[in-house]
Formats: sequence, structure tokens, C-alpha cells
Amino acid sequence: MGELGYYLHPSINGDKVVFVAEDDLWSVGTGGGPAHRLTANPGIVAYPRFSPDGSTIAFSSRDEGHLEAHVMPSAGGPARRLTYFGGLTHVVGWSPDGAAVIVATDW
Repeated sequence: MGELGYYLHPSINGDKVVFVAEDDLWSVGTGGGPAHRLTANPGIVAYPRFSPDGSTIAFSSRDEGHLEAHVMPSAGGPARRLTYFGGLTHVVGWSPDGAAVIVATDW
């Protein structure tokens, strides 16, 4: 039996899965195996979405107050904040060409 826990908001691209557990992003192959942590943020993360080419992950994070959109390399590395709406911003996907992150917000 696999490890018990909560695994939220999975996103799949090719042979990779990114998901939320323990309020951080994790990545694992679609065939299973050990997952590795991509973030270690002080706030929660949610709604990860791979870019169409799989090189980048967009996600929502509450590191600096409100839930805002961020992006980071899918292999891990520093995240960059995209929005400053001051509301509840949810990443919902990418434009088909991968040029823009699509978000929804509720003030």
C-alpha cells in the first residue's frame, strides 16, 4: 500500500505529475516512485498547472497575504510572482501557446 496522506490538485504533463501535499508542490513520475518536493514556502500553495510544453508550472500561493499566481521551472527552482490582485487568485490553466497563465480571481 502507498503512503497515506492528502494529495490535492494534480496536474499531468507527459510522464510527470505535480500535486499539492503538506501545503507544498511535489512532483512524481506517472509510473510512481518517490515524489520530490518542489517548494518549501511559508504559505499554502494550490492549483498547479503545467505549461503546454511542461517546462513551467503556474500555481497559486499565499506567501505574502492573499492567494496570488506564481510560476516556476517544473524541475524546481525559484518562483516568480505574477499577480498583485489582493484577492483570491486561482490559476486555472495556460493559453494554448503557453504565452499566458490564465487566472480567476474573487475580490
